[in-house]
Amino acid sequence: AVVAIPAMRALQGVDWADIVMRNTNSYKLAPAMYRMDRKLAMDLVKKDGQLLQYTLGELNSDIELVMEAVTKNGSALRYADMELQDNKDIALAAVASEGMAFQYLSRRLREDSEVIMAALKQNGRVLSLLTRSLRRNPEFVRRA
Repeated sequence: AVVAIPAMRALQGVDWADIVMRNTNSYKLAPAMYRMDRKLAMDLVKKDGQLLQYTLGELNSDIELVMEAVTKNGSALRYADMELQDNKDIALAAVASEGMAFQYLSRRLREDSEVIMAALKQNGRVLSLLTRSLRRNPEFVRRA
């Protein structure tokens, strides 16, 4: 604990926004105030959608931020608020980016034909994520 005090003093006055923009891996270590900063979060998810997982506060329920994250990396959907996992526009953007993001959708959207077709178009392996009855649908099988 004694070692941590000088280390913390050394970090006072550090421009975390600059640090995380240069090295996005450091975002998870940034103080909470930076992880709740919407503008910084938006800039970061434009670089790597997976950084949505390190946001704090209500940023994971910010529709514009989540849309940006899933457009960049569909599997970032797993870190979105459950309500947005049930948003069809978000779902279509996520599966267009990464078909296997299908697994993070709400049950309702995992049964939506348009979403299923979009996911299968991006990755035929999505067929394995469908319910048994949906896997029998010839249209879905052809798309896969």
